[in-house]
Formats: sequence, C-alpha cells, structure tokens
Amino acid sequence: MRLLFNTTSKKGKGRGKLLGFPTVNLVIPERLSTSIQDGIYAAYAKVKGEKYKAALYYGTTPTFEDADHTLELYLIDAENPLIFENEAVEFEVVKFIRGVQKFDSPELLVRQMRKDVMEIKIALE
Repeated sequence: MRLLFNTTSKKGKGRGKLLGFPTVNLVIPERLSTSIQDGIYAAYAKVKGEKYKAALYYGTTPTFEDADHTLELYLIDAENPLIFENEAVEFEVVKFIRGVQKFDSPELLVRQMRKDVMEIKIALE
C-alpha cells in the first residue's frame, strides 16, 4: 500500500500533547475515506520541505467518546510538531497497523500508542 495525499494542518483539541504524543491535526482529504479504513498506519509526512516518519490515525476517538472522524499525524522524529499548524502537508500511507479501539483509560491508550510507534518504526526501516 502506497497512497499519497495532500492537505493542510489545522488546530486540534490538544489531547495528543496531553498524552505525550503531540500530533499534527489535518483537514481530511475528500478521497481519504474511500481509500483507507479507520485505524493506525505507518506513514511518511512532508511538512515545510522536511520528511518525517509518522504514525497516522484516521477515525473516531471512542476512548474520548467523540464520534467525529479525525486525521492526525504523530511525527516520530520531529522536535516540535506543534509549529506545523496551518501548513501544507503531504503524507504517504505505507502500512496498516491496526483498527480503531476503545480503551478503558487514557493510560491504556498511551501504552498501546507506544507499541504502535515501535511497530511503525520497524515498518518504516
């Protein structure tokens, strides 16, 4: 799987930062919902001319009881992804990691996110 998309970053709710995984929130490209299923993906992202390994999340956020779809990138090797608000973003979806899950607590979600990032790093080697 290698799918390429272009979009723009936008302000999010700040949950990723609070969980220790600050994300770049994205405007959802029109054709995304017909191209991938909800879940976590290994991806590459290009922002301001720099390429990053990334964890991509597309879907609802059931742990926080939010039914709206979101699209977020955790830039694995970025020092401060929060500076990328309102920027053009190109991202490439590389590999499906897992589907959306509801966790009983934010702590359990963070534990799974750490595992996801480890798996994504291996997938992008």
